[in-house]
Amino acid sequence: FGVDFWFSDRSRGMFENAAGIAQAFYEDSQKSLGANTIVMAANQFGGSSGNGIYVSKDRGQTFFLAHQLVADYSGIAMSADGGIIAVTHSSNATASGGGQILLSTNGGTTFSPMAVTVDGAAVADTNWRAITMSGGATRMAAGAGRFDIDLAGPLVDVPGAIFVSSGTRPAATAAPAPAPAAGPAPAAGPAP
Repeated sequence: FGVDFWFSDRSRGMFENAAGIAQAFYEDSQKSLGANTIVMAANQFGGSSGNGIYVSKDRGQTFFLAHQLVADYSGIAMSADGGIIAVTHSSNATASGGGQILLSTNGGTTFSPMAVTVDGAAVADTNWRAITMSGGATRMAAGAGRFDIDLAGPLVDVPGAIFVSSGTRPAATAAPAPAPAAGPAPAAGPAP
């Protein structure tokens, strides 16, 4: 091809198509990362509480216990790439007994309680019932409320609340480094 080919509409179209194919491949590979991650929390509504959050990185063939806490788990949300995971529970078996939103910013390797504030004040309601997030993890919405039963039988109307967050994706945290394996004791050196 001559120099004029490289400046022609035909070559521009060829490069635009190649760039489109590369972009589509990148987007598909990002989707498959999220598709490999599965998160579940054991729970039996009306029965016993669950014992933790389980994560699979191989499409459900195996799971590991990522966060151990006996609690009434109520919702799970995950970013499209699987890097950000949020889990809600309405109560737990610890002394505090309150619910939490647990957040993982490292694909489910670790989870930490997420502080929920409105105008700088901590939210008092800890009966978290549901959570959702956008694919890019830039928006989250969580629902809180409780179910009270009147002794006569019907559900009592207890107001709940929906909390919405919009901003930037939570920063990724590194997974904790494994503890060094115990090795043989160093040999004594020669005496001076």
